[in-house]
Amino acid sequence: MCHMPGLLDDNLAGLQATLDRTHDYAGLLLLEGEARTLERALAHSPRLAALIGAILRRRLEWEAASIYLMERSTDFLDNLELRYDAALTAIDAGTYDRGQLVIQGLGPHLDALDDRQLCGLWRAAPLVGLHDIALAAFQKARDRGVGFCTTEIEGRLATARDNVVSPILDEVGVVSLGENCLGSVIK
Repeated sequence: MCHMPGLLDDNLAGLQATLDRTHDYAGLLLLEGEARTLERALAHSPRLAALIGAILRRRLEWEAASIYLMERSTDFLDNLELRYDAALTAIDAGTYDRGQLVIQGLGPHLDALDDRQLCGLWRAAPLVGLHDIALAAFQKARDRGVGFCTTEIEGRLATARDNVVSPILDEVGVVSLGENCLGSVIK
């Protein structure tokens, strides 16, 4: 924990403002250095961890961001935003097993997630084979009245879940995958 919360908040606000206007690689490297110095000097905090993760993502260093956010999310298990960022960044990094692990951990906390996070989960969870969590997140968002939760989307999620256990898949050699992609089968 931070021994000087006001100083941490002031520094975080300044670093976030700098990140908002920094897009060049060299500037982002300097900014990360400042953030890491703050992390070592003052404290580990979920807000600072999220900022460092955002810096790494802005530099397109998805794997480094994924590893960092995963490590920090285990330090702050009650911070669902950090865990959500860790899950989606792992998927962006192509580290599906890491993303799957974090999404599984978020599954029991759907009631505590905000609408944006629920929508992100019902889009990301199927990518790592977690169709039941995707459907549950969708249904939770729909029950809250999120406007774009249509029956068509729910049908697609249910079909994807059902397809995973379908015996016909045992006969298929190759299926092209992708969102809005028509499947083609090669035997």
